[in-house]
Amino acid sequence: MLSKTMQQILEVLKELKKNVVKEASSAGGISIGDAERLTKDCYEKVAKRMRVTRSTVADKCTRQLELKSEDFSRLALEYLTNQNDDLEKIIIGNLKPSLDDEIQLRKELRAVK
Repeated sequence: MLSKTMQQILEVLKELKKNVVKEASSAGGISIGDAERLTKDCYEKVAKRMRVTRSTVADKCTRQLELKSEDFSRLALEYLTNQNDDLEKIIIGNLKPSLDDEIQLRKELRAVK
């Protein structure tokens, strides 16, 4: 079982992965600025799908992980392009033991990559 926080973060990463792959293949790469724009678009899509506000989703990916918006975008891009696992470490470090199953969370995070 996963908390709403972790569910929303995972949904943003899944949506972002689709968009990063699409954008990188058409443009021959992706910049941090592109990642920030795509991340904001993903907040909106996930919010609609989960019937919450965009700011609620953004909050889960930033404030609740103690990250600035641009840092989340950069770390997500690096994670999704297999440059490092820093974002996974931050997410795991912020799980709620009473609500989040660490094994399930790790499995779902790695499936996104």
